[in-house]
Amino acid sequence: MNSIGIIHAGREDYYNKLGKEDYYTSEIDPRGSFHGRGAARLRIENTKIQQQDERLKHLFQGKSPDGTTTLRQGAYQSRDYTIWTYTNPDTQKVQTFRAEKHIPEALKDKVTETKKTYRSVVAYDNVMSAPKDVSVLWSQAPNNALREQLHRMHIRAVNDAIAYLDQHACYTRAGHNGTTHEKAEGVFAVFHHTTSRELDPQLHSHILMLNVGFNEQGEARALDGKKILDQRYTAGMVYQNTLRRQLEQELGVKTYNRPFEKGKGITFGIEGISTDLSRAMSTRAQQIEARITPEMSGAQVRAEALKSRKPKDLQVNTAQLFAKWQQQGDDHGFRWAKVVNRQHRQEKIQVQKLHRSIATSLQCKQKDRPLQESHLFNAVLGASKGRLSTQQAQQLVETYKTQYLRPVTVNTLVKERTADNQPTRYKVDAQETCYQLNAEGKKLVEYKSLQETLWSGAKTVITWHQQQRRKVRQQEYLKKKADHRQFNRRMTMLYATGNITRRQYLQFTQGKGLPQSEFSITVYQAFGLISKKQADYLRQKPHYAAQRQQRLLAWELRTKRISVEELESRKITGLTPAQVKEVITKVTEQKTSSASRGYERQRERERER
Repeated sequence: MNSIGIIHAGREDYYNKLGKEDYYTSEIDPRGSFHGRGAARLRIENTKIQQQDERLKHLFQGKSPDGTTTLRQGAYQSRDYTIWTYTNPDTQKVQTFRAEKHIPEALKDKVTETKKTYRSVVAYDNVMSAPKDVSVLWSQAPNNALREQLHRMHIRAVNDAIAYLDQHACYTRAGHNGTTHEKAEGVFAVFHHTTSRELDPQLHSHILMLNVGFNEQGEARALDGKKILDQRYTAGMVYQNTLRRQLEQELGVKTYNRPFEKGKGITFGIEGISTDLSRAMSTRAQQIEARITPEMSGAQVRAEALKSRKPKDLQVNTAQLFAKWQQQGDDHGFRWAKVVNRQHRQEKIQVQKLHRSIATSLQCKQKDRPLQESHLFNAVLGASKGRLSTQQAQQLVETYKTQYLRPVTVNTLVKERTADNQPTRYKVDAQETCYQLNAEGKKLVEYKSLQETLWSGAKTVITWHQQQRRKVRQQEYLKKKADHRQFNRRMTMLYATGNITRRQYLQFTQGKGLPQSEFSITVYQAFGLISKKQADYLRQKPHYAAQRQQRLLAWELRTKRISVEELESRKITGLTPAQVKEVITKVTEQKTSSASRGYERQRERERER
């Protein structure tokens, strides 16, 4: 998962402090380090970043690491400016004027003057956060060796994301009005963290993309922010795919897809880690959820998150922190052996099903706009579920483009700056090659394997058979009920006309006066007073009554009309203590089974989405 923040001049002090060894809980060196091809060009690649490191400060300012050379002009500046706004009282439409001379005479006394400050962009902060289940697994590791192994998996996944950003997100602009994009070499400052501000386990890394890139001629220029923002989700998918693949191959955990709300992407969960435990270790998320509402915009949500953010605790007792996390895991029934080594061999990739999943994802995406190569890469990584490496996924992208996609050219339009009272004009900013599914790709969406076809047919037959069985049972029940009503009416008529006595009437309709003990039942049957069928029924009648009483008690327990303690202390007529205990055990097992089925159904729905 990847979130991104834009750092402006004067707002970089937080990142200058990240090199400090504060709230880390890992044995790995907590200091930051430089990465990227641009860092190699500047000869600082893989070097450590200290707190208030002068090299990082100089790079924020657009200078060389030693501060002796200016890499690009205007890299670190701020200036004040004024805008005037007018809100139409009828339409609530806001009109903005950037110069006082452009304000119409009729509006000069109605506009609102606002002072603003422009600050140049000095860096982009990509935050790679491990899925919560991974952080929980890290916190529950039984020893330091396993904990470090998990942390190194996270770092390797972050390195893959850095390599992707360096290759696909680093572009500078050249030519007239910056219409030409040139590939560039990026400079990254990376800091690895392991806890949230509320001291919950949360593996995450800050990947700072300094706003300087070197083109093929070695010239330093500002990076194109649009390209970076376009690739942020794909970089997160690269990180997630690498991490998931390592977890399955090295620790044998079983993972499953976990879609975000409103179809905004996908992450993964780990089988064996309950949602209750993940929730208990997400204090910060709960704090933010309590402060926001569905009507808030993204900017308002971020503002609320910043308001509720407390200072970091710089005095952390690592042993106590891990003891607290381990206790939380025990309280929620976490068992390490039930999570790792569950997947002894990786699931075999079925090529046609993988291609179908990719095509289905792309078909949903292309309803809104033509497909970019990053959309295709995202679809491949999402469909592979960690079974393909980043390199294998890139190879599949090239194959897929050849077989199932057709290229289309798309013009990117931008607004031309005009006078405030002039109509908006657009110009072609750049041309980009995008893709759409071809005829073969559209056929893939409808593809079904032989196994799926057979299962679909079998499921249809099973459903039809179940429906027929339900109909037959319903008819049998209605017939039995009608026969019972007819029998009662017949007995009432016979009693009313004097053909049977009251004793016989009560005996036939309510069972009164019939023998109860085994001996009396046998005597009645020997003298022909009752049939064998009636004798068998009378022998089983106490058992039937006990069963009805047990069902009634179970219902009262499930609906919380009676507690287990009250039931154990009460004497139940017709039931032995052993039968009462049997009821309690059965209800408890049903509740546990129901909760487990509910969790399985929730996970199945997430997989289907």
